[in-house]
Amino acid sequence: MNGGDRASLSPAARWRLYGEDGIHSLEGPDDAPAFDPAQEATRSGGFLWGELVRPDAAAMAALQVRFGLHELIIEDMLSAGQRPKLEAYGDGLFLVLRPAITHQGSLRLGELHAWISPHLALIVHHSAEQAALPLQRSFEHAPRALGRGAVNALHALLDAVVDGYLPWIEHLDARLARFEERIVRGAAPRHTREEGGPEAHEVLAQLHGMRREMLRLRTAVLPVERMIHQLEHLHPDFAPPKARVYLRDVQDHALQVLSQLEALHELQVGVAQLQLSLASHEQNIVVRKLAGWAAILALPTMVFSLYGMNFRHMPELDWYWGYPFTLAATSVGSYLLYRYLRRIRWL
Repeated sequence: MNGGDRASLSPAARWRLYGEDGIHSLEGPDDAPAFDPAQEATRSGGFLWGELVRPDAAAMAALQVRFGLHELIIEDMLSAGQRPKLEAYGDGLFLVLRPAITHQGSLRLGELHAWISPHLALIVHHSAEQAALPLQRSFEHAPRALGRGAVNALHALLDAVVDGYLPWIEHLDARLARFEERIVRGAAPRHTREEGGPEAHEVLAQLHGMRREMLRLRTAVLPVERMIHQLEHLHPDFAPPKARVYLRDVQDHALQVLSQLEALHELQVGVAQLQLSLASHEQNIVVRKLAGWAAILALPTMVFSLYGMNFRHMPELDWYWGYPFTLAATSVGSYLLYRYLRRIRWL
């Protein structure tokens, strides 16, 4: 490989060779000329770990030639926007994972592509934020039973990605708790004026946004649990008996995340229903008040409308106290109706 090819592999890349004589940090795979996956497959030897951040087509083409990778692997690694999956190519596995990353304080699902073979782990990050994932540290601090090869690499990837979902579960739980407390304590809008409406709409919109986040997390976590099941039953070379207990631990964590997401979804639905119930209750209060005042105004309206009908024979018109009596009776009747409506809390 010439100097130009080497330069295209160095930026935003981490390479480490794990051999019998220790760990060696490299600038690129060509710094280990004696390391050839095809040759190492015939004897126990080293394991090469490489991480790249958003590599270009030229860099991936150079890696294809260097390691003899299938062209579909290179095509998949360069194609972002894929669903989580696990596929077998020859003696290796191709994985797509969607780790949870923080982007400007909000949840964002990254995208990680990995090629795992007996002597090579090639990982491509499709966003700069997810390059901080502790994948290599998880690989190096794994239990000895997992060794320093493909099994450990698979476990490190799956374990780091699943553990990365847990902080977001806690974050969503805390946000829902704050929403619930805000609504129960009356901080949610209870105004009858028109400008109170947008606040209620904002609360429901944020709850709907949280629901979308939970659905995105679920679509990222659910395939991971299925991948581990697939490893045990379809790819036993990558899930030997001594490693299955560790893979099942990761599977258990994934199931725990799914269970918590289900509980959070039910809580989110409950909080949204509580908000809607309070809004409906407030609307009922407004309607009752309007109906109460309408009833109070209906009494004088009915009385005075009778005297606007211009009948000839209305005896009380000739009575000296007729007008004061009508005013007093109408006022007393309206007042008594007002007291009654206040007592039953319609006003």
